[in-house]
Amino acid sequence: MSYKPTVLHVGDIEYSTELWKSLSKIANVIYLPQSSTYEEFSSIPNSNEIVVIAKTPQSKTFTGQFDKHVFDLFPSLKLVAHNGAGYDSVDVSEATNRGIQVTNTPGLVDDCTADIHLYLLLGVIRNCGMANHLIKDWKSAASPCAGAPIGRSPSGLTIGIIGMGGIGRAIRERLKAFKFKRIIYYNRTRLDSDADEGSEYVSFDQLLAESDVISIICSLNKTTHHLINDQTINKMKDGVMIINTARGAVIDTEALLKNLDSGKISCAGLDVFEDEPEPHPSLLSRPNVLTTPHLGTWTIEATTTMEELVIDNVTSYINTGLAKTLVPEQQSVQFISGR
Repeated sequence: MSYKPTVLHVGDIEYSTELWKSLSKIANVIYLPQSSTYEEFSSIPNSNEIVVIAKTPQSKTFTGQFDKHVFDLFPSLKLVAHNGAGYDSVDVSEATNRGIQVTNTPGLVDDCTADIHLYLLLGVIRNCGMANHLIKDWKSAASPCAGAPIGRSPSGLTIGIIGMGGIGRAIRERLKAFKFKRIIYYNRTRLDSDADEGSEYVSFDQLLAESDVISIICSLNKTTHHLINDQTINKMKDGVMIINTARGAVIDTEALLKNLDSGKISCAGLDVFEDEPEPHPSLLSRPNVLTTPHLGTWTIEATTTMEELVIDNVTSYINTGLAKTLVPEQQSVQFISGR
C-alpha cells in the first residue's frame, strides 16, 4: 500500500499497544494521551490529513463533545471509532450529514456492566452503603447491625428495568437467580413475546407506579435526557430505590437530591453522573447513595476486547472504506465506499 491514511488516537491505550503498533503497516498513526489538553487536540499539525479518529470515553475531558466544532477541525475526517457502547459524546446526526461514519463497541460490555449494576442493586436493597458508613461506630450502636436500616429481600420486590437492550437483558438474566417477585420492563420497542423470558412489558407510567426498584439501562439521547425528573419521580412509589448504570444525565441530579431529601427516593446506586469526573459532592457524602466511579466496563477482559474492536473498525475502513459496527442511526445509511 503506497498511500497510508492518517489515524489519530485520542486517550490512553490500555491493553492493545502492540496491535496499534501493527496498524502502522497500513496507516500513519498519531497518539494524543489522556494527559493532553484541548489546545493540543485542536492545534494538532496537519489536521486536514486526518481521516480516522479513534477515541476513548475518557478523552472527552480534553476533546470536548465531537460536534460540528470538532468536525470543522478535521475536514478530511471519515470515521470516528468510539471505544464504548454508549456514544452520546458524538453528534451522530452532524457526522452523518458530513458523511462521517461513527462506530461503537456494542455487546462487548453487556456482562461486565450488568455485574456492576447487580452489585449496586443488591447493595442498595440491603442498605450496604449506610451500613459501611455506620460500622466504625458499631461498638457503641444501640441498634442491631451498627444501626443500619433493615433491608429488603428480592422476593418481596418488583423491579422495573428501563431499557431492554443487551445490557438490560444481561441484568434480567442475573435477576432471575435472586427470585424477585416480579420483573417488569419498558423499552422504546417491545421485545418479541418469546424474548420476554420471565419479564413483563409495561408502559413507562406503569413501570414508574409499580416498581419498588427502578433500574436505568437506556441510552442517553434527546428523548432520555433528564427522563428521571420531578414529574416522573412523583409517579413513583414512596421510598423507591433507583439504580443507574446508563448515563448520568438520564437523571436530573437536582431532582434526585431533592427527592432523596424528602424520602420519596429512599436510596440510590450510581455508577454514572451528570458531571463526570466531578460528581455533585452531595451525592458522594450521602450514606444512602452507593456510588462507583463509572466502573461498568472497567475489566481487563472487556477493555481488551473493546480496544480490539476499535482496531477492527479502523482496519476495516482503511481496507474497504466501510467500518464494521456502525451505530444504529447509521446502519441504514448508504456511505460511499472509498478511502
